[in-house]
Amino acid sequence: MLIPLAIFVFVFTSCTNVLYQEMQQERKGTIENYEDARMKFDPEEMKSEIKAQLAGKWQFIGIEIENETVNAQTATPTSENGETGQSSDVSAQTVVPELPQLDLEVQASEAERVQLSPITVEEREDNQKIAAAKMALASANRKNLTLEFYEERTSLYYRGSNRGRKVTGQCNVMAPRVGDVPLPLIRFRQRTGPKMLEFLFTSEPARLMTARSKQAYAENMQRTKGKNFVNTNQPVWWDKHENVRRLGGRGSEKASPKGVSYVPASALGIEVTDNRLYIILEGDMELTPKGWIRTGGMRCAFKRIE
Repeated sequence: MLIPLAIFVFVFTSCTNVLYQEMQQERKGTIENYEDARMKFDPEEMKSEIKAQLAGKWQFIGIEIENETVNAQTATPTSENGETGQSSDVSAQTVVPELPQLDLEVQASEAERVQLSPITVEEREDNQKIAAAKMALASANRKNLTLEFYEERTSLYYRGSNRGRKVTGQCNVMAPRVGDVPLPLIRFRQRTGPKMLEFLFTSEPARLMTARSKQAYAENMQRTKGKNFVNTNQPVWWDKHENVRRLGGRGSEKASPKGVSYVPASALGIEVTDNRLYIILEGDMELTPKGWIRTGGMRCAFKRIE
C-alpha cells in the first residue's frame, strides 16, 4: 500500500516541478522581451544612437515621393425628389463649404430647394506625374548638395552647401512618444542661409508651412488671451496618427491631456543607418490658390561620404 502511494507522490511532485520550471522560464522570457522592447523604444537611447550615426558628411542622392492618393470623394448635387447629377471627372480634391442661408423675404419652396452634399474628387495619376517632374527638377538642382553634422560641447551642429549656397546652424534630435513608440525627429535652427526645408526640398512647402505657423500663432494668441498660458514662438504642433494640427507649446503643455503626444510642426522626420540618411517631410498634396501642390510625403535621401 505504501509503495503505490510513494509512486503517486513522486509522480505528482515531478509534474509540479516541471510545471514550475516552465512557468519560471516563461516569466524570465517575458521579462527579457520587455527589457529588450524598453531599450529598443527608449527615447534617450534612440536619440543617442541617431546622434552617433549622424556625425559625418552626407551626399545628396535624390527626393523620393510616397505613392499616396488624395483622400477625396466625388459627390453630386441631389435634390429632395431623388434626382442625382453626374459626378465631375476632375483630378483634384475639393470640398465645397455649406453656403449660409440668406434671410430673404421671398424664399424658394421646399420642393424646389436643391441640397448639395460634400464634394469629393478622385485623384488620377496626372498629379503624381506632375509632382514627380517637379521633384526631378528639384533633385537636379541639388545633385551637388552636401550636409555635414558635427558635435561641439554636447550640442549638434550642421553645415551644408549646394552651388554656392551655404547653410549653417544647430539641430536637435527628438523622440517624442506617439502612443507607445517614440518618433525620431530632427529640428533645424539655421544661423546663416535659407531654412533647411527650402534648402532640401522646394520653396513651396516652406512658404506654406510658414503661413500656417503664422496663422496658428495668431489663433493661439486669441485663444490664450486672458488665460494663464505662456505663449511660445513655435505654437504649432501636430499629432502624427490623427494628422490633425493642434495648438500648444512648451509653456502650455500643462493644459494638454495627459498621455497625448504632441510633435512640433517645424520638425522633420529622420531615418539614419550607417550608410544612408533620410530626412522626411510628412504630409501629402494640398489644394492652394495656385492649384494642387505637394507639401509633404517626400523623403530626401543621402549617402555617407565621410
